[in-house]
Amino acid sequence: MAERRKKMSRDDPGPDFLALDSREIRQTIREKVYARLRKAIVEGYFAPGERLIQDKLAEQLGVSRSPVREAIRRLESEGLVEVAPVRGVTVINMPLDEAVGLYDLREVLEGLAARLAARNISSNQLSELRDCVKRMEELLPPKTTPHRWVEENSRFHEIIVQASRNRKLTELLPVLRESIGVLCRAIESNPGRVAEAMREHEAILAAIAAGDAEEAERLGRLHIVHSKNAVLARLRGETRASQWPTGR
Repeated sequence: MAERRKKMSRDDPGPDFLALDSREIRQTIREKVYARLRKAIVEGYFAPGERLIQDKLAEQLGVSRSPVREAIRRLESEGLVEVAPVRGVTVINMPLDEAVGLYDLREVLEGLAARLAARNISSNQLSELRDCVKRMEELLPPKTTPHRWVEENSRFHEIIVQASRNRKLTELLPVLRESIGVLCRAIESNPGRVAEAMREHEAILAAIAAGDAEEAERLGRLHIVHSKNAVLARLRGETRASQWPTGR
């Protein structure tokens, strides 16, 4: 018995076993800062072209400038921010032709996901989708902030692609949505588009629930076309404003 207790004592790692050392703590902070900033950009919290002040970000995050600088370098390598000598750090401002290309691709893939979901969705996933639409209705601006509605909107599309049971779609669409995420402010700032998108979600849900694959695909593609048009209208307006002569 004494030998067993002795063996257990030798194997016991002690109370400090799970404690992080200083290097691990720094690494954890760097990863958290990077993840938080990346999420803010891809979900549209920062608008395209918006300037990011590193001192202000460090203050908001409650950290030193060092992990913020490292996060900025990583985000620049991913093409999410631009760093210029005079202007500093800005969120990537996507060219019109690139935005059109991404939305055209997303239209096809989201339509396919809706078609496959109408055939393959489980009862649990259908219940999740219904609950998601209900929450979106409750979160419609001005009931709450537009950002919360956009988060639930992302969840709506995630459930559909999971229900498609197509592994490649589950790999490709999240990446594509992240690329387009920096344009979300164009939808958030348009209450009419948010209300329209809500009606489109309800129609897509009805088609999927009815098992109507063709209608689900048609509505899924139309939904992305309407979102693309809202984003392009915003981008074209900003482009014209930036090119407007200042006069003398």
